[in-house]
Amino acid sequence: MFSCSCVVGVFEAFTESAVALLKKNMVDSPPFDPGKPYAEKNKYFDELSYLSTEFFQRRAYGMAVAYYQRLLHEILEYEHESGKKLNKGMAYANLGIAEMAAGNMDAGVAHLLVADVEDQPFVHRPHGILNTPLWQQFERPYVFDFLIIMSQHQDAALGFPVDEKSLSDLFTGMALQDRVFLEGTLWALRNNLKLNDPKIPNAYIWGRLYYGLKDVCLITEELLRKRQQKYDGTMLHGLLKAALPSFPQGSLHGGANDLEEFVTNLEDIIDNADTPVLRRAHCLLLARNYAGHNFDVLGAATSPKGKTFSELYPVCLVNVISTVMYLKNIGEV
Repeated sequence: MFSCSCVVGVFEAFTESAVALLKKNMVDSPPFDPGKPYAEKNKYFDELSYLSTEFFQRRAYGMAVAYYQRLLHEILEYEHESGKKLNKGMAYANLGIAEMAAGNMDAGVAHLLVADVEDQPFVHRPHGILNTPLWQQFERPYVFDFLIIMSQHQDAALGFPVDEKSLSDLFTGMALQDRVFLEGTLWALRNNLKLNDPKIPNAYIWGRLYYGLKDVCLITEELLRKRQQKYDGTMLHGLLKAALPSFPQGSLHGGANDLEEFVTNLEDIIDNADTPVLRRAHCLLLARNYAGHNFDVLGAATSPKGKTFSELYPVCLVNVISTVMYLKNIGEV
């Protein structure tokens, strides 16, 4: 049986070998030239990326993070000492993906966006860093499958199939920063839903679920704003009204001052919206307006039927997430 020190020693030796290869490749590589084909920028790093494959296959994500952190350190040091500019898009992207796989969403998203800046000269391939098997091996089970399950929930009532192609169209149609933010938010929501134990309320997990709901609302509002090109202060209510001819339903409330009013209004929307389209849109509006100004996730407030926020949350989340998919289907995002 291998000891811990043996495993660490093997990893360190592997990393040092990779660093030696990287140093040779950096010396041999010409400076970054954005005028050359896209693939040229990665030649010095391609083999280093391939060497990390087994970390991901064995779910050794912490090792993958440490590996790419070390390689990036070496690249930055070489650039500083030599004055030669290298493109670090793949290095930052791979580090970001490893960090997200390891559960560090904030660092992962941040590094994916740094990779986007590195690749900015190649604006004709704005999603290049995400159109790779390395990213897609996580996108499919952690984001796409999660959304497909949400779309099949009885409260989604979308009326059209959601599959890998439609979801790919949804995400590739977004600006890269919107795509990364939304996918990272959905990934975190999925993880926290799996961690949540209804029998043992956990304030931290519910805080993450609460903010995940709010962030999906915010990015949906931003996607609507970009589609409609309305940067004049138009609020979500106005954006939804422009996108959905039947919105709003006058009897439903779009805001709340406290948790009791929120769960009361949410229950009313779920029970009394005239159509699934109105139910989804009003859930989105209420959740966005309340969560944007309040933070109370484990309060004792109940709805008229005795439901707590945690009991109403799953239906609210389904409706909010389904709104994004519906708006894409009708060409409004």
